[in-house]
This record gives sequence, structure tokens and C-alpha cells, in this order.
Amino acid sequence: MTHEQIQDRLGEWLDGELDAAASAQASRHIDACAECKAEVARLRRLGTALFTAPAAADPRSTEAFVARVMGRI
Repeated sequence: MTHEQIQDRLGEWLDGELDAAASAQASRHIDACAECKAEVARLRRLGTALFTAPAAADPRSTEAFVARVMGRI
């Protein structure tokens, strides 16, 4: 695969969707390519941000919000 082809498939590589040969080829390329290594790091940070559950709302702030709304009604 070329550099561009590997860049196009970095998401698949991260998700383990490439066959063994393509995955090995991509891994070797990523190890040697600073640009692809940086892109992998960016994609991992993005994945963490997207797939990390948000903190549960504090029930006290929810109750206070409801009380303010009800007070205005």
C-alpha cells in the first residue's frame, strides 16, 4: 500500500478491520512515518473524546434548575 492508501485506512487499522497482511504493512509504515503516527495519535484522542461517557448530571443542579423553571411558571 502507498502512504496515501494507508492514510485512507488508518481508521480501519485502528479498529482491527484490516486483514493480517494489510495490518502488518500498515503497522510497519506507521512505525516509520511521523505523519501517520501523528494522525493515529489524533484519531485515538478523538475516539476517546467521542466514546467516553459524559459525567452524570449532578441531581442537585437538576433539581435547582427545575425549581427555577417552576418558579417562573
